[in-house]
Amino acid sequence: MLLPVLALTSPATAQNDEILNWEKQAETACNTYDFKGFFEAFLRSDKVRAKYSASQIYQVRDGVSEPIAGSAYRDFPLGMLDYSWVTAESVRKNATGVPPPYEYVELEINVAGDRRARVDWVRMGYKNGSPDEGGEGDDRTGAYGKPGYLLFYPTDACWELVQDTQGGDAPGPMR
Repeated sequence: MLLPVLALTSPATAQNDEILNWEKQAETACNTYDFKGFFEAFLRSDKVRAKYSASQIYQVRDGVSEPIAGSAYRDFPLGMLDYSWVTAESVRKNATGVPPPYEYVELEINVAGDRRARVDWVRMGYKNGSPDEGGEGDDRTGAYGKPGYLLFYPTDACWELVQDTQGGDAPGPMR
């Protein structure tokens, strides 16, 4: 009796393949001027964030701007779990096995004619704890916390993160 041969992939290899996929998605999005595709890869991969961050990022907290070397910037505020926008803290909690609820965010992405992009975000509450549960209708309970926005400037090859603003002059998504 012949037994099927199982292909075994180590977690490290699977993780490396995933990282390469996000890098490829970012590159493809850059080549087609697809900011939303680029932004998803930017959120999902530390390596993509490092590659597409400016050499100096302005971090603005409650109206106070502080320039930080792109290589030292560690406070990126957003992430994704499955297909939901969440806070970076929620991604960290999920990775360490902390169960939901997580902090979901609502985004508004605007790309100007000159390819500058701004992503406004705000934490959003939901009656059932997440936007995926609850069935029909709008189950949002409203925005909470300090909103923020991210600025990306175009480069010859793509975009790069140049500013992360939270609180102060951060109005959150437009309605």
